[in-house]
Amino acid sequence: MKPAVALATIAMHRMAGGLERNVAYLANDLAQAGHRVVLMTFDPPGAEAFYDLHPAVVWRRLDGRPHAAIPFRERLRLIQRMRRVLIEDQVGQIVCFHHGILARFLMARMGLNVRLICSERNALSLYRYASTRKWNLNFLLMAFVDRITVQFARYADDYPAWLRRKISVVHNPVWPAASGVAKRDPVILSVGRHSTQKRFDLLIQAFARIAADRPDWRLKIVGDGPLLAANAAAAQASGLADRIALMPATPDVQDVMAASEIYCQPSQWEGFPNALAEAMANGAVPVGFRETAGVSDLIRDGVDGRLVDGQAGAAALARGLAEIMDAPDLRRRLSKAARDLPERYSVAAWRQAWRDVLSL
Repeated sequence: MKPAVALATIAMHRMAGGLERNVAYLANDLAQAGHRVVLMTFDPPGAEAFYDLHPAVVWRRLDGRPHAAIPFRERLRLIQRMRRVLIEDQVGQIVCFHHGILARFLMARMGLNVRLICSERNALSLYRYASTRKWNLNFLLMAFVDRITVQFARYADDYPAWLRRKISVVHNPVWPAASGVAKRDPVILSVGRHSTQKRFDLLIQAFARIAADRPDWRLKIVGDGPLLAANAAAAQASGLADRIALMPATPDVQDVMAASEIYCQPSQWEGFPNALAEAMANGAVPVGFRETAGVSDLIRDGVDGRLVDGQAGAAALARGLAEIMDAPDLRRRLSKAARDLPERYSVAAWRQAWRDVLSL
């Protein structure tokens, strides 16, 4: 029996983020190809994934209090459970999604012939905004992994030279949109978790600045998260509650993307923003900040979308959105070019990149 590939992340229970989606993509693709796949998370028994998993994927819910601190003895018992999975499921290599969980897996695999790969899901620019410092223990532990994957080649430049030799570039997969041209509505769409990273509060402020002069336009934000209530209150306070829709997360937003004229990504940082890529593939014209890693890697300003300066400013974002809203001919040209994104980041290239990293 060939060794299994383990994919490890903190949690999958009802998590609708890009990281969880890409864990599911990779698990399903490997399982479909006949490889043994073990999904390892710290979820409790009975956890349910937001995204569908292939029936052949074995999900080991390790019951390790995801997103919470645990006492030392409990942590040791968790590492013992992890080690037992590695041995009993005959795991040959582990892909840890983000370096934040490396310490546990390094201890769990001690003395075992198990490769360890760290798949980074964000640009290191996130440390400009996070309370944790870049040079933390988990970051330094990447010295002991076998491979590191990043999503864009330029991200490797932010790593110290002694780590760069381990880095491979594996972009996220972008599927072509369904055939056919949808009737588009005057809608600005954004999709993601209501968090400080995504800055939906800024998007609401920007829309409020320009909405009065453009009465046909609406704003839709799809997603859940800790700042949902605050953003709902901001939408209500703007006086535009009837034109701002905050919709719950859904596994499939293709229809709303295909029917929206503009897609806005106001994030502070990204890795490879899945929703932005999917929206572009569906022909929605993208708008985002030039300073935001990931966003500026996907959008080619003036070719297939608009990049604006002034990352923290609602005024700059409003001007960029208004320019696209007021120019239907420009929208059509940018929309046509945006649809070509799946050719630049194809599923076939993503699949081969992972096969190379995993030596499959």
